Amino acid sequence: MGDFQLLSHLCTWEYVRLNNIQQNQDKLKSIIEDKFGYLKHLKDNEYIVPDDVFIAYAETVSVAKPFDQDIKVPPEAHYIKQSYLDTNQKRENFVFRLKKLKLSDYDINIYYAIFNTEKIIVLRFSVFKSGFIKISLPHERIHYEIDKLSESELKVIREAEEELIKTRIDFTKAKDEGLLTESEIESHESYKEIARKNPRSAELINSMKAIEVKSPKGFREISISQNWTEFYCYLATGDIYDRAEKLLQRSYPEAYRIFIEMKAKAYQGMR
Repeated sequence: MGDFQLLSHLCTWEYVRLNNIQQNQDKLKSIIEDKFGYLKHLKDNEYIVPDDVFIAYAETVSVAKPFDQDIKVPPEAHYIKQSYLDTNQKRENFVFRLKKLKLSDYDINIYYAIFNTEKIIVLRFSVFKSGFIKISLPHERIHYEIDKLSESELKVIREAEEELIKTRIDFTKAKDEGLLTESEIESHESYKEIARKNPRSAELINSMKAIEVKSPKGFREISISQNWTEFYCYLATGDIYDRAEKLLQRSYPEAYRIFIEMKAKAYQGMR
């Protein structure tokens, strides 16, 4: 617990004093352009790192297994459920990348310790300046909250997502029942005009998905298809059309209750 050493094979909180981590975070907070005043609302398990350090980590865990779809690091923030620097090759690769940034051994040890810690959220500098923290932090906090649920609670919300993801609803009925916002109605009306020109789409004109992500759709749809928990993250941040939440509330009240509680915790201090 005393002196720092560069340990490319292993580095955890055991080798880095907590007060050194705190000193690092205090220093970084003092130089960040926090346009929206969110720094003071960060929780104990939420850390900030320079953009180039975050990118070094993202490139390390993403390229180590180019065909592994299980590890996806978003470009702004990341909830680390467990250490993804889980092989000597990745640990050494990460240290190599940090060295190329001309960091001191002291700083390398600190960032190495942070990224080897479980159940934390790491944010890059630029999210504070861009304002994207208003979306990226609640998104990652939902992942964290899901990870804290009991097995029975997980079963409830997963089953609700699985049912909703394959559900289609009647457009006219949903409109009459007040399930749709004006933007949802306009979006589907535009779709209907396109669908009428394609006979194969005729049967879809008067129906719509229960879960529909907002633009840009591609990455979000892929994320949900690969990881069901992404549905609740995007739902919390308003990146899914409102009808999904209304249907969740109406048809799966227990899942909705759990979701609302998670959302409240995810936005704590941010509204």
